Formats: sequence, C-alpha cells, structure tokens
Amino acid sequence: MNRLLSKVIFVAISIFLISCVAKKPIVSESSIIVNKESEASKWFAANSNRPPKLRAFLKKMPKGGDLHTHVSGAVYAESYLKWAADENLCVNPTTAAISEKNHAPCNEITEVPITNAFQNSELYGHLIDKLSLRNFKYANQSGHDQFFEAFAKFNGGTKGMMIAELSNRAAKQNIAYLEMMLSIGKKFSKKFSKQVKFNGDIGATYNKLIAAGLQNTIVNGQQELAQHEQQATEVLKCNTVNAQPGCSVERRYVLQIIRIKNPSRVFSQLVYAFEMVKADLLAVGLNMVAPEDDVVSLKDYDLHMKMVGYLSKQYPNVSISLHAGELTLGLVPPKQLTDHIQKAVTIANAKRIGHGVDIFYEDNPFQLMRNMKAKELLVEICLSSNDLILGVKGEQHPFPEYLEAGVPVTLATDDEGISRIDLTHEYQRAVQDYNLTYPEVKTLVRNSIHYSFLAGESLWTDRSYQQLNKICQQSNSDSCKLFLQKNDKANMQWKLEQQFVKFENSEWF
Repeated sequence: MNRLLSKVIFVAISIFLISCVAKKPIVSESSIIVNKESEASKWFAANSNRPPKLRAFLKKMPKGGDLHTHVSGAVYAESYLKWAADENLCVNPTTAAISEKNHAPCNEITEVPITNAFQNSELYGHLIDKLSLRNFKYANQSGHDQFFEAFAKFNGGTKGMMIAELSNRAAKQNIAYLEMMLSIGKKFSKKFSKQVKFNGDIGATYNKLIAAGLQNTIVNGQQELAQHEQQATEVLKCNTVNAQPGCSVERRYVLQIIRIKNPSRVFSQLVYAFEMVKADLLAVGLNMVAPEDDVVSLKDYDLHMKMVGYLSKQYPNVSISLHAGELTLGLVPPKQLTDHIQKAVTIANAKRIGHGVDIFYEDNPFQLMRNMKAKELLVEICLSSNDLILGVKGEQHPFPEYLEAGVPVTLATDDEGISRIDLTHEYQRAVQDYNLTYPEVKTLVRNSIHYSFLAGESLWTDRSYQQLNKICQQSNSDSCKLFLQKNDKANMQWKLEQQFVKFENSEWF
C-alpha cells in the first residue's frame, strides 16, 4: 500500500512539475513521466561504460549541490595568474609563490613580473603545475604535499571573483546550490585570541571571550561576508541584461577554522564562527580545515573535538561539518587512525563528515556506521581528492561500504581548481568505479540538498524520497506554496525535482 501511495504521489508531483516546466497539456502525462524516467535509466545502464557519452549525460543531469568545496582551492590556477597579472603582481618563477600586493619593481633575484608568464609558455605551464596537481607525478613530491603547498602560493583577485568563478562553473553543470568554505573575521578572532588566552578550561575561556566583546565584532564579519557576495553579484552582472549563468546558483557559506594554530587562536576562531552562523543567514555552518595529519592537528585533535562539542551545546541551532578520517595507513601511525570519525560524531556532534576515508581503521567501524546511519549523518565523499592526496581509490575506498551500510552519502569536489576536476567528473568516476545505477545516482544528488545546511524543513519525510511532506501532497495547493516560501531547503528540493522532470523528458539522449 505504501508503494502504491508513493507512486501516486510521485506521479502527482510529476504532473504538476511538468506542467510548470514544459507547459504541455496535463492530460495523460503520468505515463509519460514514469516511462521517461525509465528511459533515462535504461540509457544510463546501456552507456555507463562509455566515458565520453556518460560525461555528456552527467553534465546535463541535475546535480543538486556541492557541499564540500573550499573557495580558494576551487579556483583554477589560470584564473589566479590572470588576476595577478591584472594587479601587476610578482611571482617566484621557481616556487610559483605570488606576491601579496604590487611592490614593483619585482625583486630581481627571486621574482619576475607575473605578466612575463603570458609571453613565456614554459613559465606559464610551470606556474600552473606548481599551483595545482597537474603533472604532479613529475613534481618529485607526493600529491599530499603538492596539494597543501599550493594554498600558500595563491594571490590575486578578490573573494567575490572567486565565488563568481565557482558559481559559473556550477551553473554550467546544472548544479543549483553551493556551500562554500571560507574564512571570515580573521583579524577579529586573532585579536581576541591574543586578548584572551586559552587556559585549558573551555567554559571559562568562552565566558571571557564573550565578556571581552567578541559578539560586538560579529557585525563586521557580516559586512565582510556581504561584501564578498556583493562583489560576486557584480562580477556575475546579476540583475542586468548580461547576467552570467552563475546568477542562478544559490549560495551559502560554511565558515572555516584553521586547526593548525595554537589553542587560543583555534578556540577564538570557533567562537567567532558559531556567533556568525547564529547571526547571519548566509553563513549556515562551520568546519575545521588544514591537513588532518599536521603535527598540531594530531596533537590537539581531542581538544578540538571537545571545544566544538562544548560550543555545539551553547549554539544548538548551528550546523557542524568536520573534516575527519582524511587519513590513511602510512601517512600517520596506526594509533592515529582509530577514533577521529568516532570523536567527530560523538563528542563534537557533527551533522556531516568530510572524507571519512579511514573508517575501517577505526575501532568498531561497523557499530560506528550503524550509529551514523541512525543519526542520519551524511558523509561528503571526495573521490579525486582522496586519490590524489591519500592514494586511496577504487576497491580501497570505503564509499561502497558506506552505501551498503545505509549511511547517507553524497559526492563533492573538495578543491576543483587544485585537483583539476569538476563535480561532473566526480559523478562519472563514481559510476565507473562502483557501477552505480541511475536511481542510485539520483539518491546521491537528492542527498546533497536533503542534508545541506539550508534553513527550514525538508520536502521529504523519508530517506528514500518516496514520501512528500503532507503539506505538499496536494502539489498546487496554497498551503504547499506557502510552505516552500518559508523553507529554503524544501524550496530547493522542489526546484531539483522540477529539474529532474525536465531533464528526463528532454530528447537529447
């Protein structure tokens, strides 16, 4: 009976959506919708072993959201070089480190004008290789080291320009939503970390930071974030006749905390981020970034989880995603692989986990996965990143085990620019490496919105996406329209279903 009801609901929403997007008569559309979805699935099954055709299909396919992307690392090196040249910056031709500002003339011993690279293809190619993982096999160092060293070399452009690039790339792949990680209010969190030293007592240090006036500077952080958004809007020419594709992409921000700093600095960043998310609708969550295998990250990992766990109780409405388990044997000793995901889940109260690669090195991994399933805790899977940085891929990656255990997962890019990939590539890789079906791919896409940090209720009441919220079972009712207006998440999910109906009823494949 439930299956029949679910099918009826699906047909009802499909009829309504197709009437919205295709503007065809509603008469007898139900059979067309079901058959068209079936046709897409059959085409997918017949062509999933043909990489070029699969790529074209997946690029056109709606992909919901990318929940794990770092603003600076997602920008392609070519853009950084162009922006730096526009600003007349200098570059070290050996290390590819770009100067922070124009200090012409360049140091003749260690630097050259970056504009030189645009007349010298060998230098240009070398800089791109150093700013990314392109040709890293010939870099005489690991992908891990090449990856993390690249971040220190970026300069040129504004955050708004970077956000615009990510938005345009997303739109051209039919990605409707981005949650982007970036730092906000760094100078303020740094100031308070010097003013209030962490003494080992988390609660006492928190009270001192609040008493010192940290909350009074949150408005500055909000202005900073608003400025980035405004710059992106201007670069994209939104609200003009020349609006770029990225204007259609919904954006939110996950505030990042650099975890390789001293405890005072880390805790000050954390409190600032929690306060920002509490105050600003654009900031929807927080995460801790920097290499998990860094000596400080490893030494202070337990302390960091306790800090986040304490603050999660002070700010119960703030969503937390944590890089955890971005490790593998050999990168760190076995003892460092036993509990990072567990502590992120049970101590820090994370709602999502980024990477989660070392799950089967953890103590009691099967019980941990059952716990993650019960909590509906999403894992953000970054296949190319895990391959390039950790050397974990194919059968060695726990992605299929998460699927088998019923742990919610979705695919994400991590750092498109440095890794030289995009989200379409990640879906293609997942399909080819793990023989995913079209319905399984659709679930990954739907997960990206259902488990996003967008505000409000979900359109769905079950994890299998068969039961609509009761309010919207009458799809064209006024109460449903009002529900969608009040709930950003449900509204985005509704749009995603519209996109799927339009895609599956197109004739291109």
